[in-house]
Amino acid sequence: VLNTHHHFDHSGGLRPFGGDDIVIITHESNFDFYEGVFFDLRPRTLQTDNLSLAPRQVHYVLVDEEYTLTNGDRTLEIAHVADIDHAADMLVGFLPAEGILVVADLFSRRGPLSIGNPSDGQLALYHAIRRQGWEVNTIIPIHGPPTTWDEFMSIVGGATAVRPVTG
Repeated sequence: VLNTHHHFDHSGGLRPFGGDDIVIITHESNFDFYEGVFFDLRPRTLQTDNLSLAPRQVHYVLVDEEYTLTNGDRTLEIAHVADIDHAADMLVGFLPAEGILVVADLFSRRGPLSIGNPSDGQLALYHAIRRQGWEVNTIIPIHGPPTTWDEFMSIVGGATAVRPVTG
């Protein structure tokens, strides 16, 4: 399971996965909090979950800047998006064969596009995409409808934000 960041609406459902021994991929800065509080093995008595019923060590992949997950046929590239106020532990996932980027909270399209008026999160996302050299076709926000690369570029600005070139 790719955990984009620690906020409750993106981590609240992780305990059952830990109880089922499914690996949690998260930013390395989350480890102490998750181990000490979130995945604490003391039983949850008001509303039990799989981890309370069968306590076990939760397994992680801790990401610093980037990580690639593959089964030989499909690849998921995971990258840290730095320099944002929203959450210092933000991770995004990219499926290179499809050109699909999955992102939480840095970009959500709710209503008309805000042409040429990017937020700090949108700019940080843009720069992370450039740094990784990803050729994004579609952005899938966790909280919103899919958006094309061209729509995203109309928000962050064309002249100052050139499409990343892989080489």
